[in-house]
Amino acid sequence: MNVKEAEALLALNLEVETALTIATGSLEDLQGRFAAERAIERILRAAEMVDERSRERHFGAIGIKRLRGMRNRLAHNYLDIDLQIIRKTLRHDLPEVRERLFDDCEVARAIVTAASDGFDEVDWILSHYASTRLAPTPCTDDSEAGA
Repeated sequence: MNVKEAEALLALNLEVETALTIATGSLEDLQGRFAAERAIERILRAAEMVDERSRERHFGAIGIKRLRGMRNRLAHNYLDIDLQIIRKTLRHDLPEVRERLFDDCEVARAIVTAASDGFDEVDWILSHYASTRLAPTPCTDDSEAGA
């Protein structure tokens, strides 16, 4: 894994963590629903930035295909969205993706740290995502996240 691939993996993990944070809130109101839908779209975009082998390892061949289909439905058929599918994706499928990302994310963090002078993850998040939002700290396991 090179630095660019490591950063792409960290970005994917950041999007997954953000979606998991959204999943803890209500998806019944319009704001929660829109946030959840956008989070799924962002996860697919971030997943497309990592290499195919890594993408399949974290999502599975069928999982990434379903994520693409979900994104297409959100973008093109947004008046016919099944909230139960979004809820299942956020609350059941993404925690499994997070678990599969964990070890690779630790390796990615080490690569980025070695390639930069004094890597600081918060600064990295700010420099890569400052215009969008701050997200939860990447690569946390459930015991560290307070779950």
